[in-house]
Amino acid sequence: MTTSLTMTKDSSEVAILDIADLRHPDLDVRRRLGRELVRACTEVGFFYIVNHQLPQTRIDRMFELTRRFFDLPSEDKQAVSMARNDHFSGYLPQKLSGDANLKGTLMEAFHAWMEPADGRKQSFAGKEMSNANVWPRPLPDMQTEVTQYIDAVARLTRDLLKVAALGIDLPEETFLCFFQSPLSLLRLIHYPPQDSTDLVDGRFGIRPHTDNCALTLLLQDDVGGLQILGKDREWIDVTPIPGSYVINLGETMKLWTNGLFKATPHRVINRSGRQRYSIAFFMNADDNARITPMLQEARSGGVEPVFHSTVPLDDESTAGEVLHRLYARIYPSSSSNHSA
Repeated sequence: MTTSLTMTKDSSEVAILDIADLRHPDLDVRRRLGRELVRACTEVGFFYIVNHQLPQTRIDRMFELTRRFFDLPSEDKQAVSMARNDHFSGYLPQKLSGDANLKGTLMEAFHAWMEPADGRKQSFAGKEMSNANVWPRPLPDMQTEVTQYIDAVARLTRDLLKVAALGIDLPEETFLCFFQSPLSLLRLIHYPPQDSTDLVDGRFGIRPHTDNCALTLLLQDDVGGLQILGKDREWIDVTPIPGSYVINLGETMKLWTNGLFKATPHRVINRSGRQRYSIAFFMNADDNARITPMLQEARSGGVEPVFHSTVPLDDESTAGEVLHRLYARIYPSSSSNHSA
């Protein structure tokens, strides 16, 4: 999508959801929380959560690990380059994109897949994922720390999906059957400060897009730069709030709810003059999960803005097909023509 929109608003449109009752034993209490969550999912598609019960010490350790990784010498990061494997795991250098029609992004990232549960197989676009993750030798504690963090946020996102189902009068376990060996992914991200000429050249920290997952659980530092496209087609700053996560819905939830939930376009522009770090957990469904509507009534309203990541409501692909279609286009791999 091309747009000349430059106006921005503050984050007052983005709800702050207190999820202290996420695991309350009373079903009606959880259902009330679900109604609040659904309101945020249908009105904006982005919201903050507080009282999520993840210890701040764990969050602080993850940010420290993220900084340590991106501070490594280039040769150590390139040793685990995404361009050296076919799993889209490992290091993504700044400005490298797998699609010549898309400008490179002004960020660098590290991808780690959620490991399958004991005894389960994991596949991606029909191909088995074995030993998919790669880890930098200079950070021997990284694998353990990342794996433990992924397990913690995966539990949190599963509980969010349960109350989301309750909020639209579906059985609590409705969505969880699609997450037996999920393709969930953790992305550590570093955004250097942007030059004023970058926007003129059409470059962003992350270009405007929607996520293809069910939902994204995002930790952002105090620098700012995340923006969403609001109802009035204005870019809205999603200002960092201490102790919170930012949640956004992806194309998968949009399709499952027949357009009731929004997959909200967003972008990152780091004008702060400081280094920006964020940690995103993408809750992707199983490779063979069908992304077809569970609700009969579709959302009414305006025309959906179309980006390179948008999935139409009548698409009948599996979660793995949708994800691979996007990743194969925008990320390098050992079988592509892009090198580290």
